[in-house]
Amino acid sequence: MSGVFDKIKKSVFGEKMPEKAMMKVTMLGARGVGKTSVITSMYNNTNVAVSDTKLHIAAEEGTKIILQKKLNDLKQMFLANNGAGDMVQPGIAGDNMVSIFEFTFGLNTEKINIGLELRDFPGEYLIREAETVKEYIKESSALLIAVDTPHMMECDGRYNEGKNRVSLLTQFFKETLNSESDEKLIMLIPLKCEKYYHDGKIDEVTNKVKEVYRELLTFLRDRDNDNGMKGKFACVIAPILTAGEIVFERFEGTDGRVTEVVDSTGNVVPAKVTYRYLRPGAKYSPQFCEQPLLYLLSFISKQYLRMKDEKSSAGLIVKLKKLFKLTPQTNQMLMEIQKMSNKKNDNVSGYVTCFGRGKI
Repeated sequence: MSGVFDKIKKSVFGEKMPEKAMMKVTMLGARGVGKTSVITSMYNNTNVAVSDTKLHIAAEEGTKIILQKKLNDLKQMFLANNGAGDMVQPGIAGDNMVSIFEFTFGLNTEKINIGLELRDFPGEYLIREAETVKEYIKESSALLIAVDTPHMMECDGRYNEGKNRVSLLTQFFKETLNSESDEKLIMLIPLKCEKYYHDGKIDEVTNKVKEVYRELLTFLRDRDNDNGMKGKFACVIAPILTAGEIVFERFEGTDGRVTEVVDSTGNVVPAKVTYRYLRPGAKYSPQFCEQPLLYLLSFISKQYLRMKDEKSSAGLIVKLKKLFKLTPQTNQMLMEIQKMSNKKNDNVSGYVTCFGRGKI
């Protein structure tokens, strides 16, 4: 099985392209939670990430075509004359397929780029394709966990387990990560949290994440070193506004009671969720979508600087050395990544580093 960074050679019209190192990222979350919207808005906001640096970030051609269509779908929601209270579908419809998104980044002055492959696994894959997901997690530098915020926050969290599958996810990680795992960045990303952000309650969302994911966070932190993983992981809670001005309205029902259905796994969830425009003339205005990329690159660069002189022949340091070995101007690359990492939301309301601050 290949490692986190795979050396890839491509041939285009008979001309061999430069070798490229590959970083892998796993994204997990329920269908329809908004994962594709995050990736789409992140792609649209790459100029924010690289501004004031000598770096560029680009989507591979196939990914670019897909994300441009998704971006048009997001913007289409705001083209009609809309008023506060008008109901709207909150984002891109989800499906039960694995989506693969490929990007490259590097110095503007270099032809050699570093690849970034992000795989979006629907929640059902933790059950029906568990081994496939486990293998990709083992190879990944970062794990992004999408959280459906309204299902977590509303009705005293009655529908959180049914939607976000916290117990399933926790058990899955316990079966996948161990003392032999490479160091990883783990980001819990509340989505569809615009209502709470605009109401000044985004810190309540973060506190709720810490509460409902407590068992998972305790396992990853491993205070007592029972699993031999102490200090391996860094974890950040990072809320993202993928649309900006579309907010949760209600779980539909009658006579003050939510209409419920039982899903395929036996969990109770609302039959229908309604969202509305925040204000008249609401606009597509995503915020913080570049943050996962900033945290990931900061994590990678800091681990390399911390471990580059180690003699180990296994683990993350070997993979990082392979990554930066292909970059002729490594020091320049690291300096530019540091400029990017200064834009992380370290002191922004709702953003919390649960542990591993020194790694990011």
